[in-house]
Order: sequence, then structure tokens, then C-alpha cells
Amino acid sequence: MAIAVSRVVVSRVVVSTVVVLALMTGCGRAAAKPTTGPSTPTPAPSVPVTHQLPDDIVPMLFPANGAETRWTQGLTAYLQTVQYNALQDCARSYHIAAPNVPPPMFVRYLDIPDLAFIRVHGFSADTATGAGPPDETPSAAQRQCLAAAADADRALRASVTALQAQWFAALSTIREQPPVAAAYRDFTACLGQRGLAVSDENDFFTLVDSRLHHLDGQPAREPTEHELAAHYVACTQPVEAVREPQRQRLRHQFVAGHAGQVTTLRSSLVPQLRDLEKRLGTPISFPAV
Repeated sequence: MAIAVSRVVVSRVVVSTVVVLALMTGCGRAAAKPTTGPSTPTPAPSVPVTHQLPDDIVPMLFPANGAETRWTQGLTAYLQTVQYNALQDCARSYHIAAPNVPPPMFVRYLDIPDLAFIRVHGFSADTATGAGPPDETPSAAQRQCLAAAADADRALRASVTALQAQWFAALSTIREQPPVAAAYRDFTACLGQRGLAVSDENDFFTLVDSRLHHLDGQPAREPTEHELAAHYVACTQPVEAVREPQRQRLRHQFVAGHAGQVTTLRSSLVPQLRDLEKRLGTPISFPAV
């Protein structure tokens, strides 16, 4: 099966369909799941993963820099895996085809770029075509399986989703602050000096997608992607030098303002994850450089 680039920007979140088969097999590296059904996995180029949880769950739930988002990506993908496995198990129990849903994936955050990861892997490491279009009219049994899958991680997801959403909403205000806006003007000028005439960050990613699309299947694609990634990293580092301290200060305020909920999560989240690991039979995984 061909591996294709998939970059979708929604509310400044970059979704890379990095299929986390390692979460389901216990392997140390991620590989791709077939896009046509839940049967035999098809290998894909992979990035390293780690199973080490952070010492404190705060960076995993409320990331303030690119490296911390790898924990966030792993948590999100693991919860998706719990649902995905429950769906497959239910379909097997009914002897039916599982509904066509996207497989587990790592989600990268454009507003918190992981420059170390991009420098090494580029923009589209481990991307795959993902699942096909959802079934238009699932059967009654398939609907029961979808409901069972949604229940599989409901308690844990409910404990983190709302507060995490508030954190990402708070982060969006940083981009509009004058020092950050000034840094972004320098970002655009920096890319211009490197021969990339773009108006802003979104325009840069449009250029990246266009260039890489036209090079699909050609030997020049990989070096072109890494060249563009190097330009992006070089021009984004000064922006991050301004943004990251502001994110850290904002997180300190955010955690203080939600102290009761954070204290509860600090005591409950890891035991909940360990319980899921026992049920799933494999540890949580996080992308690594």
C-alpha cells in the first residue's frame, strides 16, 4: 500500500496520520495500519517511540513547548487506540465488518511546533493515507460497536478533555500579543531572505504542500522536504524564543487557577493509564526524535 502525505490544518492543529500500531502490538516503533480494514498490518516508514511517562502529568496535558507535545500526542493516540481496539473487538464478536473509522494517530500542534522533531523528520514523517470515507449507513450492530468503543475510554477522556481544551484556547491568545506578532514579521522576512516569498506561516505550509505534492514519488521529494524543514526551523526558532517563556508563564497561571482539578489529575491520571495498559496489554507510546 502506498504511503501518502496528509497534512490538515484545523484551528491551527496539524493532523499527521501517523498510525500507532506500536500501541496495539507493543512494538518499539510505529508502523502503519491498513486503510481498507482491520486485518493484516502493512509496514510503513517509522519514527522512534518511547514508553516513558513524564514525571509530572502537567506538561502532557498542557504542553508549553514542542518537545512536551510528544507526550500530548501519545496520550491522545492511546485513548484513540483504546476506542479503536474496542471497536475491532466488538465487530469480531458480532462477526461483522468493523465500521470504517480513522486509525489511531499522533496529532502535531502547529501553534507549538516541535522544531527538534521537524529538523530530523521533516513535516510528514510517518504519514499515511488513513481510513477511507466513513460508512454512510452503519448497520444496527455497527452502531452498537461504535457506542461500545466510545464508552471504552469515556471516564479517562472526560477527566482531561474539558480542561485541556481550556488550555489550548488560552494558548491561542499568545499569537496576538505584540512581541509575538513582531517575531512573526521577522519570521516572514527570514523566509524571504531564504528565497521563500510567503505572507505568513499558513502561506508557508501551503507552499510546502504544493512543492511536495508535485514531487510525490520522485527522488527529489525527501531532500526538498528536509530543505524546507531546515528553513522553517531556522526562521521559527526566534519566534519560539519569544513564545515559549510566555507559554510557561501562562501555564503557571492556568495550573494555579485550576489547582483542584490539576491536583486530582496528578493523583488519578497515571493509575488510570496503567489500568488501560493492563487491559490493552501494551504500554502507552510517545513519538521521539
